[in-house]
Amino acid sequence: MPITVKLDVSKAVEAARTLKRQVPFILAKTLTDTAKQAQAATKTSLTTKSAFTLRNTWTESSIRAKPASKDSPNGRIEADVHTDFSRRSDATDYLALQEDNYVKMAAHAYLCIPTDALYALCGGRRSIIPDSLKPRALLNFSDKQFSYEVTKGRNKGTRRSAGKGPSVRGWVFFNSYPVRGGREFLHTKSGARGIWGRRANDQKAFLMYVMVRQTKSTRGRFHMEQVVRETAESSWQANWDKNWADMFARGIRF
Repeated sequence: MPITVKLDVSKAVEAARTLKRQVPFILAKTLTDTAKQAQAATKTSLTTKSAFTLRNTWTESSIRAKPASKDSPNGRIEADVHTDFSRRSDATDYLALQEDNYVKMAAHAYLCIPTDALYALCGGRRSIIPDSLKPRALLNFSDKQFSYEVTKGRNKGTRRSAGKGPSVRGWVFFNSYPVRGGREFLHTKSGARGIWGRRANDQKAFLMYVMVRQTKSTRGRFHMEQVVRETAESSWQANWDKNWADMFARGIRF
């Protein structure tokens, strides 16, 4: 004897259609959540994985996350994490160069690279080098009189005496020495040239404070690509599951 059972599956069919319509939204939200997590992880890596010395929030605030949209004009649902320095017209995206090893070329005659000795005079590597200890000022220094041009702040463009400044008092800086009626650059045994300094009362003990080069190889110090990839791979599935669970919790049922 055949038995016929009729079931009303219209609600289930409608729920399935609703789920299908929700896929672009859930996908966009999952991508956005993952991008924000990758953005946060990249900011954290600036001080934990990279070799940067951060003195302000400029670099950190330049790491942005673009949210995904389910109604993208090109039909692609995607989010991204990127660096953006457009808030200042003359700013360059220096973080892109820090992903891999690159060679920095001198824009003018040479590159001036501060040494540990110079940072020690400033209070450590996390300190900002004052105008009075920048290369141009050091080359103009003498134990009798010394002045430098202020490049920032309300006194920009004026000249200021540094003869009484505690950070340079008693120090003499030079990059060459007199020889046979002329001058010869002072350099290390390996040929490295730079700006040297010593205390005025000590003729023998001196150190290099600024190294002068035409080019400088810079090892990769930023790991944004790696951090974003690792975060996306570890967070994507959890975000996908959570967003579907949240949607069902709002009342969609089979």
